[in-house]
Amino acid sequence: MSTKETVINLPKSAYTSQEWFDQEQTMIFEKNWQFAGFIEDLPEPGSYMTVQVGRYNLFIIRDEDNLLHAFHNLCRHRGTQLLRSCGKAGKTITCPYHDWSYSQAGELLAIPQQAIEFPDINKKSLGLHKAQVELWQGMIWVHPNPEEKP
Repeated sequence: MSTKETVINLPKSAYTSQEWFDQEQTMIFEKNWQFAGFIEDLPEPGSYMTVQVGRYNLFIIRDEDNLLHAFHNLCRHRGTQLLRSCGKAGKTITCPYHDWSYSQAGELLAIPQQAIEFPDINKKSLGLHKAQVELWQGMIWVHPNPEEKP
């Protein structure tokens, strides 16, 4: 008995073109759950890891109550990357650019010279942008859309 295989040959541009790359990022990686690591990678409160999901850089952090949170890895002030690679954060996450600081649950806690520079700012509205994180079989999965179903 013989079986027929269908072979799909992609054009060379599928591997070299910016247009193909952008479409893959948008249509595949940004619309699907992505594996980020194992629960053992975040062993204690403050442990974090960053992960690239399509064009989005996210970070996952274990808070003081041992809950996992995922956020877009951008300060709400000027968009600076907050955390790099993996490690252990303190009780706050501080932007390396202008020192805005956030809780491990993503709330904006402090702004240097807030009374002078931002007297009317509503800190409650400027928490980190959430992403979705789920644990399955000891594996950590993330999605850039905070409303995505597991």
